Amino acid sequence: MGIILPKLISDGMVLQRNAEVRIRGRADEPVTLTFLGNRYHADPDWSGNWEIYLYNLPPGGPYTMQINEISIKDVFIGDVWLCSGQSNMQIPMSRVKHMYPEEMNLLILTSVSSQCPNASISMRPRTAWTVDNGPQLILILSRIFQQWVISSQNAFTSAIRSPSD
Repeated sequence: MGIILPKLISDGMVLQRNAEVRIRGRADEPVTLTFLGNRYHADPDWSGNWEIYLYNLPPGGPYTMQINEISIKDVFIGDVWLCSGQSNMQIPMSRVKHMYPEEMNLLILTSVSSQCPNASISMRPRTAWTVDNGPQLILILSRIFQQWVISSQNAFTSAIRSPSD
């Protein structure tokens, strides 16, 4: 088995700053995680699950995280936002882009969507996060979420990232 990581733990991931962050996976061997000059150790339980907690990470990046022989590159620490809703989130930027041309250049990644919660999403085979700086991807972003991001930028610098399928 070696080490199996959730697909969210991959190149380009964003970890929440100044919070408790759980890094987990499955393994049939002891796990050593090296990040920001610190080493952490975990032994898998009887079913192969392991976890390591990181605390109070300062904003920044890109960094490299090493989990045994696996290198995870371009790790950023910042703010992670999950936005959802119903009809209040349905106006996409494509319908109002002419009103907000200066806001069409945010860093965006593709998103995962589902009609219902999926408990197994974290253990799907690993795939890479992908970056798209172009305006095509922002066109599907909710205008309400977009406005929240813009207003939040007064308090801190932000990047928006979400995992790809």
